[in-house]
Amino acid sequence: CTVAFVPSDSTLVKTVIEDLPANAQSMLDTSPSDSYSTQVKKLNGHLAHKGWLLIFVDGATHPLPPEELLLPKLAPARLFHSSVRRAMYVDESFSHAPYPEDALFLATETYRGVTKSRTIKGPDEKGRDTKYKL
Repeated sequence: CTVAFVPSDSTLVKTVIEDLPANAQSMLDTSPSDSYSTQVKKLNGHLAHKGWLLIFVDGATHPLPPEELLLPKLAPARLFHSSVRRAMYVDESFSHAPYPEDALFLATETYRGVTKSRTIKGPDEKGRDTKYKL
């Protein structure tokens, strides 16, 4: 399951809700005539975007104190249940929303282990062939 925590007042959430067909909204017990806050409450956890299940978070656009801002990076396991196998932090300034396949690829790369020591040849600062041990 790929889950994204998104500020409930973000343009992404507004766009996803606006693009939802009326018949789909009625299946989820809401309608286009409902207020935005009502739609957010009823649709939270039921909508997806580019393969990510969206969880709307109220007040997430307000600045956080530094100790809370770094928590997802420093101790992500404290935010999730022990059964969660992988988590990925995407900074808000990241220019593209990653697809679930991209996130899975990056997560599996962390299990590769250390690359064996090897020697390569390349030019030094004067252009001479030199051996480098990596």
